[in-house]
Amino acid sequence: MIVTASTVDHAVINVRNGLDQARHLYRRLGFDLTHRGHHSVGTSNYLAIFGRTYLELLGFVGDNACPPSDLVDAPVGLRALALGGGEPDKVAARWSTLGLLDGPPADLDRPVAHAAGIASARFRIFRLRADWIANARLFYCHHYTPELVWRDEWRHHANGVTELIGVDISSENPRNAASLYGQAFGMSQSGIDTTHIDAGPTRLSFIPARLVRRRYGYGGANALEQMVALRFATRSLFATREVLTCSHIPFCTLNERSVMVEARHAMGVALVFVA
Repeated sequence: MIVTASTVDHAVINVRNGLDQARHLYRRLGFDLTHRGHHSVGTSNYLAIFGRTYLELLGFVGDNACPPSDLVDAPVGLRALALGGGEPDKVAARWSTLGLLDGPPADLDRPVAHAAGIASARFRIFRLRADWIANARLFYCHHYTPELVWRDEWRHHANGVTELIGVDISSENPRNAASLYGQAFGMSQSGIDTTHIDAGPTRLSFIPARLVRRRYGYGGANALEQMVALRFATRSLFATREVLTCSHIPFCTLNERSVMVEARHAMGVALVFVA
């Protein structure tokens, strides 16, 4: 087992200008979502909050500022991972020493509506160099106000989900991909020769591209060098099946402990629910 210095803070699904569609779909999938947030840099989102991680549906709307071009130009699907944990200044220094830091840190904020009123969630991000990993953006997210994100009132999902426990990544060369991600997460050099990285409660698994079509229904160029699936722990697989059935969302049973929704039914990323 390889344990990293940084953890997965949250996963980001790019929905572009389809925020309303994404909200409707992910509620049908059984996720309880926060109110729509608007970042100070021109993006908008909905969040599904879990135990130590969360899922972000990120896009843009007409009444917000001009969104970043890398969001507008990127395809819909799982496009980014946010790192957390450790000490942000040390992570930034390490990335800078390795030549991986893409510009200076930036402070962002967004209004948050919750049971007690409205407050401003504040955080600092800095990005990994865009050309380091194909078809994915990694960035570090430091929360100044974590109490405005991980609120218990948002952790009760009808599908029973309690945590983001896995990200599956397709690659022509899984060990090389693991090495690239590993350097970002602070994996020790002794752990470079691996196809799994454990980052907090979330395991990153690197899968040969040729197996992705069989496992997740992806094919052709779409299967190469990209994040293809999210795995969630659920307290009740019965609840997961019930929600999906009532919402008329197709799913398949992988084994007695897990079911999967294919990427075409979940905004470009396969979702695996594990009991």
